[in-house]
Amino acid sequence: MEKRVQWLFFALCVAVLGLLLAAIRQADWPPWKTYQRDFHRLEAEHAPDANAKEAVLNTPFKIKQILLPGLHRVDRCTTCHLGVEDPGMKDAPQPFRYHADINLHKPAKFGCTVCHGGQGLATDSRDAHGNVAHWPEPLLPADYIRASCGRCHKEGEVPGVPELTEGRRLFETHGCRGCHKLNGVGGSLGPDLSEEGTKERSPSWLERHFLNPREVS
Repeated sequence: MEKRVQWLFFALCVAVLGLLLAAIRQADWPPWKTYQRDFHRLEAEHAPDANAKEAVLNTPFKIKQILLPGLHRVDRCTTCHLGVEDPGMKDAPQPFRYHADINLHKPAKFGCTVCHGGQGLATDSRDAHGNVAHWPEPLLPADYIRASCGRCHKEGEVPGVPELTEGRRLFETHGCRGCHKLNGVGGSLGPDLSEEGTKERSPSWLERHFLNPREVS
């Protein structure tokens, strides 16, 4: 019996040691370093000569951070999305692909999360995309990618975003403002809709809402 307890204690010690080594390894090599290593390898494939290739492969790993005090944002998205401003990466796999029309909204000026949602300070994929409890702005799905345009473009027609123009027209012509506030103006019988466009709402939800608003929330 005593020998069995000793072996059990030894096995537990080995398990704890393994967990400690795994934790040390994870702390020393977080997932974002893997993305940067893979991106450097992708860049190196197009290097003009051996010296340039070696320089790319030896690029130090580091967290990239965009500070936007005016927008109250700190974004680290480009730590992994490294090719968003490089047209040469238009056919690259995610998260390295070039962002079309990026010249209209430079990350250095606007960041990423103000348009796309997500948790800018995070560097783990799941956390950064905001798919965590109690985070109010998860990454917008592709079908709703332009839902946050009205956050900055509060008036007039926005080129390339016909949904925003049509939505504003419907809002004003169907009396919605009588019950709902939008950007501080309107009634108070219903909820404030100023930030509603940044939340995912399916067509079926909208249909049920308009048929009987009290049944859905």
